[in-house]
Amino acid sequence: MRTELFLAARPLLIDIETDSLRADFGLVLCAVTRPYGPRVSDRKGTRIFRIDIKAPDLELAEKAMLQELRKSLIGVTGVIHYFGVHFDIPFLQTRLGMQGLQLLPKLLQLDMWNTNKRVYDRTITSRRMAAVQALFKEGDRLAPMKSGVEPHNWRRAKFARDQKAMDEIVAHCVKDLDVLEYQVRRLTPLLPDRVIRR
Repeated sequence: MRTELFLAARPLLIDIETDSLRADFGLVLCAVTRPYGPRVSDRKGTRIFRIDIKAPDLELAEKAMLQELRKSLIGVTGVIHYFGVHFDIPFLQTRLGMQGLQLLPKLLQLDMWNTNKRVYDRTITSRRMAAVQALFKEGDRLAPMKSGVEPHNWRRAKFARDQKAMDEIVAHCVKDLDVLEYQVRRLTPLLPDRVIRR
């Protein structure tokens, strides 16, 4: 699909947070989606899917959350993510499969990591979302910045089931969508000509 048509159809921005980098050992803690808009976002349409960390069985809690997330992704135009072709979508597919749920169908996917890789090649120290956003912040003081989560809060959410720590992880995920949306708008002229189904 031509990229301008893809963007005009308001695909979903998506980001996930997990407790591991390996889906066969970890769980999805939360996912956040929002329809892409060409103007500054007011976060309208943001949907938060989060595991119930107070549930006695976290795998069952993840399954319930994944069912809702999957339902919300069926029939969408496509998704925009950052490194999602390599992490977010494969992680979701693995967890869906391990939970005995139907996998996601092929989706049109625009991965901003690939765009940044092509645009900046090897001229910047890191192509991580936060590093690229720091470059934008140099020239645009209003650019949103990515927030970090302290390592102890990841542990507190997972092992102590601390709601405040989990809230910080969710807020981080929401902020990632702000940054992602900003990067799409800033780099629109440099996006690939077509978005492909994967």
